[in-house]
Amino acid sequence: MNNTREKAFYFIGFPAGHGAIDAGTSALWIIAPAIALSMDLSKTQVGLIFSVIAIAAGVTHIPAGLVGETRFKKIFLLSTLWWVAGAFLVASLMPGYWLLLFFLAVASAGAAAWHPIALGTMADHMPNRRAFALGVHFVGGSFMEVLAPLVAGFLLVYMDWRSVMQIIVIPALVMGVVFFRLHGWIPPSPAGHMSLKDLKAQARLVGQSTSLASLGILGLHNMGLMALWSMTPLYLVEERGISPGGSGALFAVMVLSGSLGAVLIGRLIDRYNRKTVTISILIAGALSPLLILWAPNLAVLVVGLMVAGFAMMGLVPALIAIALSIVGGRQMVMIGLIMAAGEIIGALGAVLAGLAGETDLRLSLVLATVFTVCATLLVAVHPFTSAVHEGEAIEAT
Repeated sequence: MNNTREKAFYFIGFPAGHGAIDAGTSALWIIAPAIALSMDLSKTQVGLIFSVIAIAAGVTHIPAGLVGETRFKKIFLLSTLWWVAGAFLVASLMPGYWLLLFFLAVASAGAAAWHPIALGTMADHMPNRRAFALGVHFVGGSFMEVLAPLVAGFLLVYMDWRSVMQIIVIPALVMGVVFFRLHGWIPPSPAGHMSLKDLKAQARLVGQSTSLASLGILGLHNMGLMALWSMTPLYLVEERGISPGGSGALFAVMVLSGSLGAVLIGRLIDRYNRKTVTISILIAGALSPLLILWAPNLAVLVVGLMVAGFAMMGLVPALIAIALSIVGGRQMVMIGLIMAAGEIIGALGAVLAGLAGETDLRLSLVLATVFTVCATLLVAVHPFTSAVHEGEAIEAT
């Protein structure tokens, strides 16, 4: 980087942009119970909200990654902040569940469109420290995951969920102006286009067994994360008798731990044996929902939530970086595809947790443990070798 201001733009501006664009979906974890109460929704319908927005995000990641490899990269990145703000404002005005769900999906798609380009741009500046770079970008989103539930929980005491949703888009509008003014520091795509030949080459890499297995690891982990995230606020309110404001505060503590975990785990993954570190973190993540369930008092409950945040949320950017190094190929395209796989597979976790919660909310948290254990087993048998080398070996035979 050429100067201190440009460096600050990448280490502060991009994480801040990430936080701004994720503010609405971050607050939604706490707003959702209020929506459920207002619209008399079932737990399955609440779970469906998070599944639909996750699927919308996953589907959007792939075309966004493709656009990131073209000359439209910069203008597309800038537009996502305004896209998200507008969609959430419209969603807040919708009178019924299905229209609300549609516009929340549109907003989620806009937020998802930001990520492959922003992550790819960050990784381009730190090619030898990808896990750390993605962890730095993740901090902004994690900070907003802390702040937005706190703000939403506080505001819900004084106003309805529609007004809270309208207020929560202010960060996206502010950062939309900031990025428009500083867009000159966003470099153009080195390639500038994507040909059919390029797409076929990327498809061959993704089709390798090591690539598919790495996507499966991320997907299973995200299923556990989505199950935990979507049902924890309801669990805290309904099973533990905690107020919406208190639930927001506890959820914020969990996410703050994830923010710290993203950077620390990223550094560990870059420096030490990534397979050993990944398995260790996954084991801690698998045990954390059980600790939340068995917590005899508030202090132990907080510890369980912090472990869950650190291990489950904090591991996400590292798993993306690991998958990127295994799959190889054009960076933004692959980030988009990797995140798409993680989001779409992970979306099943929220709706399955909602279905389990219809019987008993505690089963939803147990389900999070089951998914994480499955991810751990898959990591244990994965060779963690590059798909590029595997593809070369296949062609040689």
